[in-house]
Amino acid sequence: MEGIAKTAGQLTPITVAPISPNNGISTLNYEEIPVDVYRHFDLNMGLVESKDIDELKAISSWAFKDAETVGDAMLNIRNLEMKLGTPTGHESRINRVSNWVRLQKQIDDLKNRQESIAV
Repeated sequence: MEGIAKTAGQLTPITVAPISPNNGISTLNYEEIPVDVYRHFDLNMGLVESKDIDELKAISSWAFKDAETVGDAMLNIRNLEMKLGTPTGHESRINRVSNWVRLQKQIDDLKNRQESIAV
């Protein structure tokens, strides 16, 4: 029969490595702060004061500490804001979150010192 192709000999299987997700956090930064953090707090990157930049750096480092993705870090910030509630009076959202982050860092440092003394 002329129209039927002959079967090929032994086929060698091809091994394809699965694409592994990038576990590193990669995002666009401005002044060492992810752009998503500026957007979250509705800030214009070019008009942020140096005091606010320091607060944003502290918030970012806290949020990204245990996060696997940018989305996880932003969720950490949002969950913290919901936990803290609406800022009152003259307090801004950044100030409220950065105050909590600063206090949490002090608590963690004191706990580490306490554990090092106990050993």
